[in-house]
Amino acid sequence: MPEKKLFELFLEAMKQNKELSQKQKRVLKSSLELFATQGFDRTSTADIAQKAEVSQGTVYKQFKTKQSLLINGLAPIIKETLDDAIKDFEREKFQTNPLTLDAFLHTIVFDRSRFLENNILAAKVIFDQILVNQEFSLLIKDFFFKKILALLGPKLDLLKKKNELIDLPNEKIFSFIFTNIVGPIILNDHPRSNEELEDTYQILLRSLKKKSDQTGHLLIVLQ
Repeated sequence: MPEKKLFELFLEAMKQNKELSQKQKRVLKSSLELFATQGFDRTSTADIAQKAEVSQGTVYKQFKTKQSLLINGLAPIIKETLDDAIKDFEREKFQTNPLTLDAFLHTIVFDRSRFLENNILAAKVIFDQILVNQEFSLLIKDFFFKKILALLGPKLDLLKKKNELIDLPNEKIFSFIFTNIVGPIILNDHPRSNEELEDTYQILLRSLKKKSDQTGHLLIVLQ
């Protein structure tokens, strides 16, 4: 079964929300689309109202400011969307494959890079706001890291027990992986080649594979 895109998951989560009116759902859907294509700062409430086919007064009545719309309207739906995306990933990629560090990193690097590239507009809305909006970052980043560590933590622990993975806190290991995958995707305007992904995979594998002389060096890097 093909993995769903972030925007599809967002629409499903919003559709299931019984507390939102149809107008509110149109406003949220339109705002996410505009933030993705125009950017948060370059999108006005007039733009959102026009796309949602509602009056500006309707937008202001529900969400007094764009920040309120982002925090009180979009953020709860984005949290549900990320939760569903993580569950989809677990079902599709980690149920049957035997767990080795090589296979684990290869799946994370190649599969998640392509997933992010296929969802780049929605992903950039989330990551851009995490970088510049402290309130949004506290809501989404902490939630995402907690959820993803709940999924990946036991697998990292098993790899440590198998003496394949260096013995560092899972939070530091995941942050190292996350930075090496997400950073180049957000900064580049084009999909990364397989050769570039292979380079990232090799860097992570050499850095995280357990060796007697490696733990102290990587600890410095991750700090």
